[in-house]
Amino acid sequence: RTRRRCGGMRSSSGRGKGGCRCFQPVAVVPVRVLCGRHARPDCGRRRDLARVRSPSDRAPLLRSTRPDVPRNRAGRSHGGARRRDLSRLLLLLTAHTPGAAGKAVDTGAVRGWSSWSLCTVKGRPGYGPEWLTASNVDAQSAALARTLQPHGFDHVDVDSLWAADAAHHVDLHGRWTHNATRFPEGMRRLADTLHSRGQKLGLYLNPGLPKAAVRAASPVLDSPGCTAAAAAARPLRPANRFGNAFALNWSSPCAAAYVRSVAHQFSAELRADLLKLDAVSPGSEWHGDNARFVAALSRALEATGRTVWVSLSWSIDPASAAAFVPFANSWRTSDDVECYCDVLARWPAVRRRFAQARPWLRYSCEA
Repeated sequence: RTRRRCGGMRSSSGRGKGGCRCFQPVAVVPVRVLCGRHARPDCGRRRDLARVRSPSDRAPLLRSTRPDVPRNRAGRSHGGARRRDLSRLLLLLTAHTPGAAGKAVDTGAVRGWSSWSLCTVKGRPGYGPEWLTASNVDAQSAALARTLQPHGFDHVDVDSLWAADAAHHVDLHGRWTHNATRFPEGMRRLADTLHSRGQKLGLYLNPGLPKAAVRAASPVLDSPGCTAAAAAARPLRPANRFGNAFALNWSSPCAAAYVRSVAHQFSAELRADLLKLDAVSPGSEWHGDNARFVAALSRALEATGRTVWVSLSWSIDPASAAAFVPFANSWRTSDDVECYCDVLARWPAVRRRFAQARPWLRYSCEA
């Protein structure tokens, strides 16, 4: 259970006295909060990292259902000191917020399991990109239900690779479509399975109009006369660092119509509960600006009537916090901790993230 204090005033609703909008870090035991642009002057006065409960107080980590899950070269976990340092770091690596007034979201921390780490492992048969399949995700979901779900860990987030390459494959309305090899029965089937277990589904998306949709002039859902080509900005330019999408022309009504169709897809058709927008800028080590896309999609998701948590990634620029606060529930303040090697992570990669968390300390409040 998390108790929050913003500007010295405790808040159970996410907004402290004096209009300080607080948001907790995503961690097993959130003990610090970050305050947005409406923060009181005394928010962030303390610059030291807060203490967390001892490792013995925390719930156990979810282990892989496979016996050869990679750890470190010696087959041992890192020592207690590193675990304590990592716990402190995680408090600032990913921050989350209740969003704008009226945004109907759960203000508790998102807890659960994500597929990405196992997809980054190299040199171990069965792991890496090929690991992501419907059967493996189902096995992880079942393990979560048996172990950590009673303690509040109820999210199953399927990261990158669930969809076909958007530069070449889209659905009839120019939107991302599932990878039929990995998920032959589609993502709605997975959502139904997770929901039957009391879990929530997270899916992954990149900003912009998929290149395949623009080239095919895919018709926009429920928008006669609108195509993805008509919604694209001219001259065509990339919308994100990955280069799989084009920027939108916001002066065209077709752009807003396309974003509404994407919101309908993830909320009503796929029944996702969390949407991770990756390669968002300012941030993601790229020069673009996806703030308008994030705002439009966030509003469109709210209009569907279902609560969908909006998570931004990665290394979001602290200078753009005010632009994202009203429209995102969480965002990553760093890049990956995975080492993209034969184990999930190594300490040097984790240690480097402290410098990336430092600029966010000015938003900190005491929990």
